[in-house]
Amino acid sequence: MKKLARRLSLLLASALLVALAAGQALAIDVTLYAGAYTKTMPDGRQVAMWGYGLAPGQYSSPGPVIEVPPDQTQLRIRLVNRLPEPTSIVIPGLRATGMTPIMADVYGDGKPRAISFERMAYPNKAYLYTFNNVRPGTYLYMSGTHSAVQVQMGLYGAAKKNAAAGQAYAGVAYDSELVLLFSEIDPEMHDAVANGTYGTSAVPSTIGYAPRYFLINGEPYTSDSQPPLIGYAGGKALLRLLNAGYDMQAPSLLGGYVSVVGMDANLLPHAQKCFTLELAPLKTLDALLDLPAEGGRLTLLDRRLHLVNNTMPGLGGFFTHLSVQ
Repeated sequence: MKKLARRLSLLLASALLVALAAGQALAIDVTLYAGAYTKTMPDGRQVAMWGYGLAPGQYSSPGPVIEVPPDQTQLRIRLVNRLPEPTSIVIPGLRATGMTPIMADVYGDGKPRAISFERMAYPNKAYLYTFNNVRPGTYLYMSGTHSAVQVQMGLYGAAKKNAAAGQAYAGVAYDSELVLLFSEIDPEMHDAVANGTYGTSAVPSTIGYAPRYFLINGEPYTSDSQPPLIGYAGGKALLRLLNAGYDMQAPSLLGGYVSVVGMDANLLPHAQKCFTLELAPLKTLDALLDLPAEGGRLTLLDRRLHLVNNTMPGLGGFFTHLSVQ
């Protein structure tokens, strides 16, 4: 009997370990810190920014790219708030468990209005957001609280998941990939938020929003910009394009075509071949590109001509060369 009891105990322990391992294989845990920092623009202007980081004080905008492995279906984000006001995390296209909008009587007229799309992490507090059934594709994660301001201040980043190793979606293979996240900065609004004058008669709202800097992956183009590596000669590259700005963008690949295979983390029934893309606010696109056999550089720019760095002379903004080795 003792031997039987011992054997049953070992079997139960083994089953528990397997169950725990299976549970861990279904989820990925990420801790993001939200905080303030200062960014120097090419013309020397200092801009107050908000961003995300994997550690306190290591903030950037966009925040770190979050990758959900192909065999995992759940994403848990623990948000630690180091900002002076409440904030939250939402992912368009995914619904967090228990997602609850927050209402408040903002103007004292007895008419509650939504101040947050999601439950909030208050200053110096943390909150855990759980997203289930994460499917393959590209996602934009961002603040769901006072989004008109907090997203503009820099609270956004990219998340992605493959269907399998080297496959963006089932049967959609690629050799290399590059994330290109488009965003904008209105420095006057950033200054107003930083010095506490946003929401006053000086800067009452975002109606007068007027971006002067246009960034790809957090940086505007300058003559010193180094082209990011998109892949290797003769290969197939996957471009993951995201728009965290408030305006429509139109990225265009000069001298070549891309095939759009996914939109907002949904596989399209038929690939759309084009050289200029319509990238609406908060939208994501997945596009395949056949790289030239001879290598070299490709040029990507915004057809809407957001190609300036404030009043600084020369080419800037939404422009980049892509290196093919």
